[in-house]
Amino acid sequence: LVNLVNKYGVVPKNAFPESSSSEAALQMNKLLRAKVIQCDIQTNIQFDLVSAFAQEIFETIDEGNWNERDLFEREKQMMKEVRIESNYLKNHINFF
Repeated sequence: LVNLVNKYGVVPKNAFPESSSSEAALQMNKLLRAKVIQCDIQTNIQFDLVSAFAQEIFETIDEGNWNERDLFEREKQMMKEVRIESNYLKNHINFF
């Protein structure tokens, strides 16, 4: 940056105002940044939920008190909860 300033100099903003396309780019960058943050929040929450479910399954198997049918039913219930949570997040974490 210093080399660019040394080579080309600087111009006061009032002498060379922002163009409409550069202003639009700033707005677009803000919107995209907010969307990335939103997706990151959703992903982290979903990852935590799935990790907790996986831990529950591993602990159940380690304890040895499980049967295949019950484990499969619990897995279906967990996946349903993940879908519900995912839909909730899509509808309630919104920056726009």
